[in-house]
Amino acid sequence: MGDLVFNAEMTFGSWTHVHMDLLERLSLFHGIFIFSLAVPSSCCPELCNCHVGRVNCTGKGLRYVPENISPLTIALLLPRNAISALRPSSFFRLDHLQRLELQINLLSQLHLQAFQGLQSLRYLDLSFNLITYLQPETFNPLTSLTTLNLGNNRIRSLDPSAFRLLPSIQELLLHNNDLHVLDVSVLQKVPSAASFRLDGNPWACTCQILPLWRWMDENRDKIQEKEAIRCGLPGNRDQYPVLAIGKNHFRRCLENFTKHDYLFIFLIGIGLFMCSIFACFISSLAVVAYNRLRFKYKTRPHVYKKKIGAYVNRVVIDDEETNKAI
Repeated sequence: MGDLVFNAEMTFGSWTHVHMDLLERLSLFHGIFIFSLAVPSSCCPELCNCHVGRVNCTGKGLRYVPENISPLTIALLLPRNAISALRPSSFFRLDHLQRLELQINLLSQLHLQAFQGLQSLRYLDLSFNLITYLQPETFNPLTSLTTLNLGNNRIRSLDPSAFRLLPSIQELLLHNNDLHVLDVSVLQKVPSAASFRLDGNPWACTCQILPLWRWMDENRDKIQEKEAIRCGLPGNRDQYPVLAIGKNHFRRCLENFTKHDYLFIFLIGIGLFMCSIFACFISSLAVVAYNRLRFKYKTRPHVYKKKIGAYVNRVVIDDEETNKAI
């Protein structure tokens, strides 16, 4: 009897599991079906393939981001084309877009408002393009972005606030660019990131890289391909692993003034010079005021003496005249 009850419970449990799995599959199929009805075929750009929220325009020779993309698109694939620029609001109305692939194009410019409205985007691939510079506010609208791939471009410098407003970023890839130096605050302002790639850049292993070297040394666990991060300058350090450099290499950097130190000294010098001019002006005013007061002080008693003497003489004369009259 116990075995019968146990078998019945097992059968009922198995049937329930199968039933729940079937319900989940039906629910997923129902969602896909509703989505397919909600996206008419006219919302698929010419030359592209569209299927269930995924628009694939890979290798179609496109020169611009196509129009007529469904606002319900979740993934937009545009690799291996000839797109050279992203215009303002190139992805207008794509509020649900989560994945955008633009690798292997001819992108050299990203308009400041190119990614406006992509607050749901989580993955952005801009690798293998011709990007040399990024405006600080370019990625500000991407508040949900977790992965940003900027590898294999020609980026020479990055503004310290380039990624400041990416609170969800987890992976930042900057490999194979033309970075010689990098303000360490670029990396410090993305504390949520757990993975970086900095290899393939011709790093200048001089005193300028010291703050970045310290950051790398303290965050080795976050850096991918750390062995491939190598010096490009100076000549005696060419292709030398950056993280293999010891602290002794930077000892002279601590003994010499940096450009910031010289700037500070210069500003202090200007401040002292202006203060000295102001002090001279005030002291000259004080001297002039003192001389004027001194002059008045010397001249006033002399006038009083004349008046008093004249009055005394007049009194004496009056007395003499009075005595004669008597």
